[in-house]
Amino acid sequence: MTLTTQGVNQDNEMMGRETPKRPPSSTFPVSLVLAGSMAVLVLSAVVLVLFIGLWTSQRNTIDLLNDRSELILGSIESDVRAYLNPAQAQVEFIRRRIATGQVDPEDHQRLSDLLSGSLAAAPQIEVMSYWHSDFRQLVVLNDSPGAAAQVLEIETDASETAQIKDARARKANGPFWDDIVFAPEVGISYVNLVQPIRKDGEYVGFLAVGVSLPELSKFVTEVGDLFDTNAFILYGRDRVLAHPLLTQPHPEQTIDNPVVALQRVGDIVLEEIWSGEPAELFDRAAKAGVNVVVMEVGDVEHVAIYRWINEFGSPPWAIGAWLVSDDADAELERLAFAAAAGLGIAILATLMAVWLGRRLSRPISLLARSATQIGALDLSHVRSLPGSRVRELNDQALAFNSMLAGLRWFETYVPRTLVTRLIQTGDATSLESQERILTVMFTDIVGFTAESERLPAGEIASLLNEHFALLGGCVDSEGGTIDKFIGDGLMAFWGAPDEQADTAVRACRAALKMVRAVEAENAKRAVNRQTPIRVRVGIHTGPVVVGNIGAPGRMNYTIVGDTVNSGQRLEALGKDLDRGDYVTILASDAVVSQAEDIDGTFEAAGSFQVKGRVREISVYRLLPATTVTE
Repeated sequence: MTLTTQGVNQDNEMMGRETPKRPPSSTFPVSLVLAGSMAVLVLSAVVLVLFIGLWTSQRNTIDLLNDRSELILGSIESDVRAYLNPAQAQVEFIRRRIATGQVDPEDHQRLSDLLSGSLAAAPQIEVMSYWHSDFRQLVVLNDSPGAAAQVLEIETDASETAQIKDARARKANGPFWDDIVFAPEVGISYVNLVQPIRKDGEYVGFLAVGVSLPELSKFVTEVGDLFDTNAFILYGRDRVLAHPLLTQPHPEQTIDNPVVALQRVGDIVLEEIWSGEPAELFDRAAKAGVNVVVMEVGDVEHVAIYRWINEFGSPPWAIGAWLVSDDADAELERLAFAAAAGLGIAILATLMAVWLGRRLSRPISLLARSATQIGALDLSHVRSLPGSRVRELNDQALAFNSMLAGLRWFETYVPRTLVTRLIQTGDATSLESQERILTVMFTDIVGFTAESERLPAGEIASLLNEHFALLGGCVDSEGGTIDKFIGDGLMAFWGAPDEQADTAVRACRAALKMVRAVEAENAKRAVNRQTPIRVRVGIHTGPVVVGNIGAPGRMNYTIVGDTVNSGQRLEALGKDLDRGDYVTILASDAVVSQAEDIDGTFEAAGSFQVKGRVREISVYRLLPATTVTE
């Protein structure tokens, strides 16, 4: 569509524009209003909270455990993972070296050097063993930090334990944490990671690395000491994997029972963990997977926190810690008192905030409603915003009113359908040129050139404004897009920017509405002894190129092509087929073939060769239920 000032009435009252209201003579910044109000609220709250604080303890058990439980367990868990994850990195490194042929597992000297180097890189790993598929075993041991690794002799171990590991390794696609293993020669149990080894797709053996439980207990103890807690790792529900009391080999560990039973560790608090009651008011910790239980041991209340993890094989591990709860019941009573007092303060502050917020939100709500109407391009119902004593709100009203005035000018020049499409999609690329099947309409006033020669310019502009408003309303009511006004004519189309399946039907209905509109207008003109208006309409359906066309600084959303030219020729053909009707509507056979369920009929007018086309066009006259003539 071409932006044009032809026929535009620039009178503000005619366009329905309002003059922006003048701002109040004095205003106040919103920062001052809010700061003053909130200062009173905060001062009142602080005074009351400080008064309550004199009657309450500085410690809050529930808040402490909610906050610290996640921190403690998160730290212990992350540290344990960091302690064990290097084992996975090392077995993957060794697997790649063997799988790529850099190390031949049959070359035991190179293999032992590789395993010794890996032990040095991960001091928490105390033993590495490589098992050939025929159960030959190479073991590298490092039983003291900083010492050189000890390579044990190659021996064959086809025991039931070795066969079970081998069977699991053959089925595995990657490393897995296997059962805890007890080494009778050193009297130590190990957390056991197994990595299957394949070369050229063939299984050649597996690698097993061990982290000793005493060293793991030492590490867990150090982590627990950071939080003044007794950290532990349970192996299922009835055995203890790591604990401050297990930093040395335990006499009850055997091949059949490599992990010490819970009741044999000597921690009387931990023994009661499954008899403890779930602690109340720990919903936040529970959502993070933290279990909190309260246990009564020797008339002293203890709290245990733990979390289950499943990454290290079966059974699952419970990583946790326990600590003494200091006067938890008394603290809860003080907490309840503080909560009740705080609730009263919160209610008072909320009521005051609601009152203040409603006072300040009224102009903002009005702005939101008006902005919604603008978003729907319903500018006729948008009202200017009133001024405000709050400076920022007053500036907002002035800016909005100025924007509204500009938008009302803008919609005078740009079709609403096009702007609506841009607002809805937010993508100007949807208006790029493309070929579509559209229906195009041209109109023209019969004898307007001669009529305009005897009328003054003001009356000509007024006549055209009223005429285009009349016909444009018919086009808009059927979802059409007005492309441009050409002198006393109008060009419109259907099917773009939004696709429409019934473009021909819509165009025909719009043309029939024009018949009724022109008839009504001519009835008024007859009362005023004015010459009736007669209009020619041409409608054609066919392929066109539609989209943004023009120069970079001046684009028009329009259509071009033979279909456009044919539509204009049909309108001009109305001169030859004029029977004196107020509105002569000529449509091509392409329109007739698609137009159904319209309040009118098509009458064959013949076949004609219009200018610019080689082949003739079958032309039909579209007649309403009652034909209007002079």
